[in-house]
Amino acid sequence: MKAAAPAGIVHIMTKNRNALLTAAGLALCAVGIVLQIATGAEGYPTVPPGAVITVVGALLVAFVSWRFMPIVGLLVGAFISVGAFVTPNTGDRLGAPGDFGPFLGTVVQIIGLAMAVIFGVVATVQAFRRPEVSSAAAG
Repeated sequence: MKAAAPAGIVHIMTKNRNALLTAAGLALCAVGIVLQIATGAEGYPTVPPGAVITVVGALLVAFVSWRFMPIVGLLVGAFISVGAFVTPNTGDRLGAPGDFGPFLGTVVQIIGLAMAVIFGVVATVQAFRRPEVSSAAAG
């Protein structure tokens, strides 16, 4: 017999596809940050807050059952995106493809952030829509 999940936690396959893609984007962003650090990119602290924030956001969006949880993923993606583009390191790494590891990590990070923001917007809009009541059901 299968044990029931604790209240608020859902099986990942019951989640909205766009919410899962938002979570995947946040996770991909964290992978990009770790890849940059692993390949010698400078300017990261010992525990990179961007990676921690995106992993926590991805886990929340993927596993917490709340109708409006995709907005958390959208906000995390937007917040980290602003940070990534305000720092000069992002542009420096993208401008130096010869330093392949940090370049690739930055590209992966940006793709993940784009996914989180785009799919986060779609999933959030879907969450805020009220289900339509058909005239046959209403009457």
